[in-house]
Amino acid sequence: LSLISFTQQLWVPEAKGWRMHLPLSFEQLARPSASPHAARVIWQAAQRLPDGDPLRKSAMEQAETVIRNALAGDDPIGMDALEAAKAIGLSTEPLLPRARRGLDAILKAQDIDGSWRFHPDEAHAVLGEKGGTAVGLIAGNAAALLRYAELSGDAAVREAGLRAVRFMETLPRPEGSQVWEVPLHVPDILAAGHGVRAYLAAYRVTKDPHWRDQAVRSAKSGLPFLYTWSAPRRPVMRYGSVPVYGTSWHVLPWYGLLVQWNGLAYAAELPDLARVDDSLPWRQIAEGVTACGIRQQQKEGEPMYGLYTDAWSVLTDSVPFPVPYIAPHLLLECLNALAE
Repeated sequence: LSLISFTQQLWVPEAKGWRMHLPLSFEQLARPSASPHAARVIWQAAQRLPDGDPLRKSAMEQAETVIRNALAGDDPIGMDALEAAKAIGLSTEPLLPRARRGLDAILKAQDIDGSWRFHPDEAHAVLGEKGGTAVGLIAGNAAALLRYAELSGDAAVREAGLRAVRFMETLPRPEGSQVWEVPLHVPDILAAGHGVRAYLAAYRVTKDPHWRDQAVRSAKSGLPFLYTWSAPRRPVMRYGSVPVYGTSWHVLPWYGLLVQWNGLAYAAELPDLARVDDSLPWRQIAEGVTACGIRQQQKEGEPMYGLYTDAWSVLTDSVPFPVPYIAPHLLLECLNALAE
């Protein structure tokens, strides 16, 4: 269903990209996106279909178009583009210098202690003190640096990434991944998932079990955001993810509301963790969060089929207020991770 939605409903041929949100009334969000990350997960999901399946062909053709367009020219590229190139079988070695240039802004912004700091504009100043920091400001950058070091062997980038995770482990809880609307120091499942990715990247490049243990700690910090039970007549509730324990803009509280894309981003990291740690049933948790996302998808024949809502109330068992519906690339990422 997710691949059908991407290839038939979300693909915009003239833009050579997909709409990542619907309906079109959410004009800014519904603009087509040529996302290498989405292209990679679509390609990997399509590969699991039979060779003669026309859906496989169309999905892979669209994904390859997006990836090759992202790699055209000699401009710096992000790690998503590098990973996408690797996924479709292209050699990454000639792309490494461009990816290294793509990390320049991250490296220049890194503080001497290994962190990155909050520098809000005027509109976002109410969300936290200038110069503050949190796991969510650090983990994504650390993961990108360490993954590049893993692929390239670049010692300076490796040390910058390790300096970041060394600082990150001093922070007591996952916060700060959604500062476009959520205060900096609000607990946040997205930061927990990003932390797992960063610590596992550190474990891969160092082989030091300390970083595996830190990945476990970060994964455990995400568990309080998940419903591991379901009330009567609440079929969506089980393994639904509360995004944050706090508010957006100090006004909208998120208690009792599911934002499943946050949980899916967290769950996508758990199968990798399960390969190196069996202290908790990480794979089962990832399967549960993914299944909850599938339950929230619009069904075939419904408007926006394959997409799922940005918010769901467990109290009313319905969409709580007008929100966009989200393209299912994170669902595919979880399914891909579980299939490996």
